[in-house]
Amino acid sequence: MLRRRMTVATLILMGMVLFAAAAGLLAQSLASARLAEVIATDGNITTALELSLAVRDVYAHQAHSIILNDRSHLDHYGESVGDTKNLLLELEGLLAADANAEGQAALARLRADVAIIDETFREAVVPAIGGSRDALVAPHETALAAIDRITHTVDALTLALRGRTQDARARAESAAAATRAGLVALALLAIGVGGLIVWRTARAFGPRLASLAHGAQRFAHGDLGHRIATPADGPQDELTALGRQMNTMAADLTRHQARLVEAETLASVGRLAASVAHEVNNPLAAILGFARFIERVPEARSDALRIVRETERCRDIVTGLLELSRPAVLDLEPVDVAAIGELVAGINESFVAAGMAEAGLEIGGTCRVEADLPKLRQVLWNLMKNGTETGGAVVVAIAGDATGITITVSDDGPGLPPGVDPAMLFEPFFSSKSDGMGLGLAVSRAIVRRHGAELVATSGPGGRGARFRFRLRAGAAVDTGGIR
Repeated sequence: MLRRRMTVATLILMGMVLFAAAAGLLAQSLASARLAEVIATDGNITTALELSLAVRDVYAHQAHSIILNDRSHLDHYGESVGDTKNLLLELEGLLAADANAEGQAALARLRADVAIIDETFREAVVPAIGGSRDALVAPHETALAAIDRITHTVDALTLALRGRTQDARARAESAAAATRAGLVALALLAIGVGGLIVWRTARAFGPRLASLAHGAQRFAHGDLGHRIATPADGPQDELTALGRQMNTMAADLTRHQARLVEAETLASVGRLAASVAHEVNNPLAAILGFARFIERVPEARSDALRIVRETERCRDIVTGLLELSRPAVLDLEPVDVAAIGELVAGINESFVAAGMAEAGLEIGGTCRVEADLPKLRQVLWNLMKNGTETGGAVVVAIAGDATGITITVSDDGPGLPPGVDPAMLFEPFFSSKSDGMGLGLAVSRAIVRRHGAELVATSGPGGRGARFRFRLRAGAAVDTGGIR
C-alpha cells in the first residue's frame, strides 16, 4: 500500500510536469506562428515599397525619353519594367494564400496599372520619339495617372499590411503573456500539489516512522519487552508489516535470551554437578552402606531407614543434576501414534502395580515421527506421575495428523500453583510439593526440546486442573547430541 501511494503521488507529479511541458510547447508553437506571420507581413510591406520605387523608376525613364525625345533610356526602361514585373510577381506569390478580398483587389489594380504603363509607353511613346512633342503629351498623362494610382494602391496596401502586422504582433505578445501566466499557474499548482502530497505523507507516515525508530532504539537499549503499536484497524501496509516483524524479532530475541540464560544456568549446574558428583557420591555410598548395616540392629532400625531414605534422596538429586546438564545421546527410531499409546499403557501397568491410579488414554489420527522411545517414556512417566499425585484423574491424549503428533497430559486436580508463571514450573529445583526435588519437569523439558519440540503448561477449563502439552513434528530437526 505504501509503495502504491508513493507511485500514485509520483505519477501525479510527473503528469503535471508533462502537462506543463506540453502546454509550454503548444504556447511556443502558437507564439512562433504569430512571429512567422509578423515576419511574413513585414516582407510583404518591403516588397510593396520596393514595387512602388520600381514604378517610379519606370516613370523616370519614361520622362527622360519624352523630355530628351530620343531612345537613350529605352534599355534602362526595359530593365526597370522587368524589375517592376518581377516584384509584382513576388508580391502576388506572397499574397497568394491571403484570402483578404481587399488585398486581392489591390493586386488586380496593380497588375492593370503596370500593364497600362508598359503598353502606353511601348505602343504610344516609343513610336512617337523623334517626332512632334505634342504626340507625347497624352501618353505621358496616361502613364502618369497610372503611376499615381499605383502609388496610392501601394500606400493603401502598405497601410493595411502594417495594420495586420501590428495585429499579429499583438496576438503574439498576448500568446506569450498567456503562456507565461499558464506556466506560472501550472508551476504554482505543481508546488501546491507537491506540498500537499509531502504534507499528507508526513502526516500519514511521520508518526509511524517515529514509532518504528523509537521502538528500534528501545530494542537497541535492551528493552525487548517494548512493543511497537500495530493496530489491527489501522492501515495494513509495509510499515505495519515492518512493525509486526520488529515485534516478532523482539519476542524471538527475548525467547533466545531466556534460552541462553537457561543454557548457561544448566551449564553452570552441570559443571558444578560434575565437579561434586564424585565427591558427594562416595560419602553417600559409605553412609548408605553403614545405614544398611545399622538397619540390622532392631533398636536402630527406624533411624537407619530414615538415613537410607534421605541418602537415596541425595543420590537422586545428584543423578538428576547430572542428567539435566548432560542428557544421554538420543537413539532415534520411527515412532507412530500406536507406539506412544503402548508406551502409556506400559506406564499405567507400573502405576497399577505400585498402587497408583491408572491414567485414561485417548488416541486419534496417524503419523510417524523420529523419536527416542525410552526418553519419551521418561517424560510421560514424570508428567503422568505429577498428575496422579494431585489426586485427580489423569488423561493422556495422543493425536496424529499429517504434520506431527501432539501429546497432552491433563488432570482435574487443583491446577497450577496460583500466582506462579507456568514457565517457572520447568526451572530446576522449583517444586510446589513439599517433598519434591524440582528436577522432573526440568529434565522432561530438556528431553522434549532435544526432540525439536516445546513442553508447555496451561491451566485446565475454569482454572481447574493442569495441562502439559508438546508436539513432535514430522521432519523436525532433532538434537541427538545433547544440549549445548
